[in-house]
Amino acid sequence: MIADDPFNVSLLDIDNYVQTHRLGQVTSLSIHESSSTAFSVGGLFSETIFGQLGSTDRLITFGYIKLNTSILHPLIYKNLVKLASLYEDILTGVSYAIFDHDTNMFTRCLDPENHEEAGTGYTFFMGHFALLQFERNDSRVRSDRIDIIEKYRKILFCQNLLVLPAGLRDLEEDQGNLTTDDINKLYQTLLSYSFAIPPTANSSIYDGVRVAIQRKAVEIYSYIENILTGKRGFIQGSWGHRRIALGTRNVITAASYATMTPNDPQTIQPDETKLGLFQSMKALQPIVVHHVRKTFFDPILGQDANLIALVDPETLQLSYHEISDAELNKFDTSAAIEGWISRFRNSDIRYNPVTITAVDGIAYYFLMIYDEGDEISLFRGLADFQSVSGREIDRQKIRPITWAELLYMATYNAASGKHVFITRYPVIQDESCYPSKIHLCTTIPSRIVRLRNTIADSVVLTYPEYPILGKPFLDSVQIHTARLQGLSADFDGDEQNVRLDSNIKNEFPLIDGKSLTRNLPSLQRNL
Repeated sequence: MIADDPFNVSLLDIDNYVQTHRLGQVTSLSIHESSSTAFSVGGLFSETIFGQLGSTDRLITFGYIKLNTSILHPLIYKNLVKLASLYEDILTGVSYAIFDHDTNMFTRCLDPENHEEAGTGYTFFMGHFALLQFERNDSRVRSDRIDIIEKYRKILFCQNLLVLPAGLRDLEEDQGNLTTDDINKLYQTLLSYSFAIPPTANSSIYDGVRVAIQRKAVEIYSYIENILTGKRGFIQGSWGHRRIALGTRNVITAASYATMTPNDPQTIQPDETKLGLFQSMKALQPIVVHHVRKTFFDPILGQDANLIALVDPETLQLSYHEISDAELNKFDTSAAIEGWISRFRNSDIRYNPVTITAVDGIAYYFLMIYDEGDEISLFRGLADFQSVSGREIDRQKIRPITWAELLYMATYNAASGKHVFITRYPVIQDESCYPSKIHLCTTIPSRIVRLRNTIADSVVLTYPEYPILGKPFLDSVQIHTARLQGLSADFDGDEQNVRLDSNIKNEFPLIDGKSLTRNLPSLQRNL
């Protein structure tokens, strides 16, 4: 291993690799044998060449296509044509040129009829390629390209092209239709081109076919290169990525300190990080799903029946309605709740009421809220709420619960007592990564709301960042100013990662020594 080199990559001698590994040759354009479902013996999906279906061999065994001509290695060709546009013009027959034997360089010829030594085409260029010298300048990129060509002078040409293992590009059935990776079409086209040129042909009349073979080989190389490289490629996107479970990444924005007192529940503390609702739900998704089901969905839908008590949107009274299995599946599974969380990314649905559509086609309300500004009460049927509250009800303050409110309540319960790790890459010092409490945020501005127990006429829980309907949501990360220097962060688009710390013991929020859900008698009774 060479010091300081993460990978030692060299140019593959394709023809030698084919010979030493005794690879099978792809010789047929057919996928299946005639009048059979068996793969063609010489085809791109051959079990003889690439191994049996389902076997390990099919994932690691290469094949090859015999080109019936000699072309430049695709990587060499890509670097060559970038050194001078004239080279590609000559190879493709677009321009004529003269090869100067004193300088060993090509010069463009604008009047080929008056210069007998002028020529063009693939055969003409390759006839002088062995003597060709490349002019260097101050460009390091140009020097690197020249160095690659000079280093591999002995293996620049190839007469074969490797075919990826069939298991990496196999046929797949999609709703009765056979689908295949796009690279198979490239291989088929290359194979067709190779059929168009005799194996021993040296005449320049086949230059057009040679150029087509060369370009198709480069296209195949680029296709594979694009899969492997870049942020979305295999190496960085799948093998060397930093993606982790229960983690999110978002832009850092300035935190607001506009509160009445330093101890105001909406004030960000040095050991806190303000996270938007959507980001918090994603970071805490399994716990949020648990609280949505346990607190809201299971008490109403977990009766193993299709006759569900729901709130009539006209009368606000509770009545039973038949719900289809398909509609119930939108709410009563973890995957369904995860889907609602993901759809919260769309700001247009955040203030939609939570409804369930019965078989009669009417959307019924799931849960109701009595909103008094700084206090809210949860209930279902209006008649039950009036009898329990024992006071005069203002119908103007009654409305159905929205997705924003339901998910905020569940996420607030899920986030209580939890910690996350805040990380900003690159990690260059100790404070680039630190644990933090979650300060769950919703809208800008939000409000402090008390959840009232209408049975005992007491406050059960206080929500410090309850959403104000119609206001925009915080969809970024806000950190305390004391942490900015340690993160080397500012507000010009810097991003940071937020990861749930599963090593810190977390408990469900407690009130008077009891779990939160057991301290919601009005909610549990009415649910």
